[in-house]
Amino acid sequence: MRIGLIAPPWFELPPSGYGGTERVVVGLATELTRRGHEVTTFAAPGSHVPGRVRSFLPEVPAPEALGDTLTELTHVLGAYREIGEFDVVHDHSGFVGAALASLLPAAPPVIHTLHGPWTDASRRFYGSLGSRVQLVAISRSQAAANPSVHYAGVVHNGLAPEQFPWRTSKEERLVWVGRANPDKGLVEAIEAARLVGMPLSVLVKVNEPAEREYWASAVSDLLDDDIEVIFNAGHEIKADRVSRAAAMVLPLQWEEPFGLVMIEALACGTPVVAFNRGSVSEIVTDGETGFVVDPAAGVKGIATAIANAGDLDGAQCRKRFEEHFSAAVMTDGYERIYRDAIRQRRTATVRPFKPSFTPTPETAMDLREPVSTSRLVDQHVVEC
Repeated sequence: MRIGLIAPPWFELPPSGYGGTERVVVGLATELTRRGHEVTTFAAPGSHVPGRVRSFLPEVPAPEALGDTLTELTHVLGAYREIGEFDVVHDHSGFVGAALASLLPAAPPVIHTLHGPWTDASRRFYGSLGSRVQLVAISRSQAAANPSVHYAGVVHNGLAPEQFPWRTSKEERLVWVGRANPDKGLVEAIEAARLVGMPLSVLVKVNEPAEREYWASAVSDLLDDDIEVIFNAGHEIKADRVSRAAAMVLPLQWEEPFGLVMIEALACGTPVVAFNRGSVSEIVTDGETGFVVDPAAGVKGIATAIANAGDLDGAQCRKRFEEHFSAAVMTDGYERIYRDAIRQRRTATVRPFKPSFTPTPETAMDLREPVSTSRLVDQHVVEC
């Protein structure tokens, strides 16, 4: 197949630090190319991935430009101008790419992976796209959070196993990885680590204004000698700290759509202790590769689980990762979705656009009668 992959434009591939979606795209491009597909990846300047790379920006956007609409529009517009070269396009960018794809009825099929959480605004947006863009959820939890759209499948994120060293011998230390954001449960992780008397390595992204403000107002005063802080850690440092830790602690305060750091921990042979929020129970096998804690148990419940983490087998964590969350398993799922989309496209009749959401009086102007797409058809769900 001739496949066009559209990455977000904010970081070069592979990313040197933060960039979860970008690393997923790298793993997918690498595996698809290894399988003999012709892959073109649209990415930030300076990117290096197998296959062909195309960039439409003069340089990698500055950190303060993250999320800038004109930057994203320049990137995805360049990609969609070349859409006729491909059998299928797989868009990992944001709302702009999906909007453009919905307006190109004669183009190849477009797969759009949902890498973010559902909000009221995103429900309205994706409900308005119609059937032109085929949506893929990254977890069953994410798909269930919005059953009003049709999904081409559910494909868990995957990463390349060779990028993660794994150890069965662990240090008496915990690790937390994420953005400086209250949803990620950093304050609670510090509290839990202190309840069990174990030091904690904190690998935290603090770049954007909201992250800096949260760090200054909620976290910095909690730090002491028992907390190791590494800001914006690169991959090698992160993999080293995670592989040495007795457990990764994630007292999540929101419904995590996937949680890439959890499969990074499993790849390193490190069990995960997390609240049962969002996709956690899809990734962590309770009592085998970590502990899935009822949020009602609070931080004390996390601490109790940490105390039992030493009884778990790191080899089982690694096995779980290789069998369910490797780049190869992820690519298996997407290949099936690509082939289904191409086959459906060859036999489909292009129909007039009809939005799938129910218009309110404020949004109903000039809209036709909505068509319900509120089904998640079992045979179209690809679980990895």
